[in-house]
Amino acid sequence: MEYVGSDVCGFIGTTTEELCLRWQQMGAFHSFFRNHNTIGAPAQDPAVWPSVAAATKQANLFRYQYLPYLFSLHFVASQSGASVIRPVFFEFPTDAETFNLGYEFMWGPRMLVSPVIYQGTTSVNVYLPTDTWYSLFDYKYGSIISPGYTTVPAPTTSRIPVFVRGMSVIPRQTPSTTTTATRQNPFELLIAPCSMGKGLGTLYWDDGETIVNDFNSHDYHQFDFIYNTTSTGGLLTINHSKKSSKISLPTLDIIEIFNYPKAPNFRSFTINGKTVNINVQQSTYSGITKTLYISTQGLIDLTSSDSIVLQWSNVGSSVFEVPSVSGVDNGKMKALNTNRYEELYF
Repeated sequence: MEYVGSDVCGFIGTTTEELCLRWQQMGAFHSFFRNHNTIGAPAQDPAVWPSVAAATKQANLFRYQYLPYLFSLHFVASQSGASVIRPVFFEFPTDAETFNLGYEFMWGPRMLVSPVIYQGTTSVNVYLPTDTWYSLFDYKYGSIISPGYTTVPAPTTSRIPVFVRGMSVIPRQTPSTTTTATRQNPFELLIAPCSMGKGLGTLYWDDGETIVNDFNSHDYHQFDFIYNTTSTGGLLTINHSKKSSKISLPTLDIIEIFNYPKAPNFRSFTINGKTVNINVQQSTYSGITKTLYISTQGLIDLTSSDSIVLQWSNVGSSVFEVPSVSGVDNGKMKALNTNRYEELYF
């Protein structure tokens, strides 16, 4: 069943602050997500407790941020009957440890969620099947987490443990108050490469309102993402596999890449062979976390070509190769650019 969930905080009886808080955190990952109880029961909406309100807001913002991914999961489910919320063993059928792993679940094929289910608990003993995994919550965000059993912190003030699987390219948007407003925000990509530095992903996008009667005639966009970390830089290919003539799209403005091995040369970026100016005030690379964050307004117009190739090279010398600019001291410009990094590995 694709559209599945529960009555968050419980339907019959009186809930508690802690139970409601943990349920709101988990429920944000369910397709059907609502706080609901019986007539005459005490109020249990998040605003009853400030701690629950704060946790709910944090969980909801994550859900809204990844709505393009969740929508795409449901789009595929409508086409093929595939699951959205699925047991871990669906993705790892040969791993016997996953057969009775009832307290964790997959959010599609790309994310693993391990909610807090025991009273008074501030940590979770997580099992990660053999694969590449990255933290997608407050604890070591963006860092590789080794497979197997591991205990991770899960305070009430943190997002519950969420992990993204290697080989993933996941679409997202900055969340707004409503889904209508969120859909207007620029697209983003989260790239979590596998051990070979590769990633794949798909975005489906329609008008968000029309009921699908026949997919053959339904109006929508489909984009397929292919990412590769090369020996000298990075390469992202975006194929526009299905086109809509009526549905407008925001631009793709932000790309976040985990485990990127070396500082990029922000002046080397090209789109289909043409130089693109990256906003170096908003784009960063951390040599400590190995996270590359590319942010430029209007970076990629997704409708500009059937196939879009974003390519760049890494810094290959002890200093940035910055061309001379009239009226600007070149040494100061090098220093300004190197300040974009927390630590340099040249």
